[in-house]
Amino acid sequence: MSFTTDYNKTTVNLFLEGMDKWDISVDVFHYDCFWQKAFHWCDYIFDEVYFLDPGAQLARLKAQGYHISVWLNPYIAQESEIFA
Repeated sequence: MSFTTDYNKTTVNLFLEGMDKWDISVDVFHYDCFWQKAFHWCDYIFDEVYFLDPGAQLARLKAQGYHISVWLNPYIAQESEIFA
């Protein structure tokens, strides 16, 4: 499942709870491009403004049986520490 809006931990939880409520099977949750800070794509770090404790959320989702996928960009963004 994927969506491209501004989202955070609460949005992810509500989305998955809604799918469960409607008895819609979800095996994989995909974090789309906005899981990282703007212009820091390819730093591979969750945006701490929207995801305060991503490790805990990922562990919880895995414990619930979800597989996790994240959007990876095929380029290095301007504000990334590895941009030269």
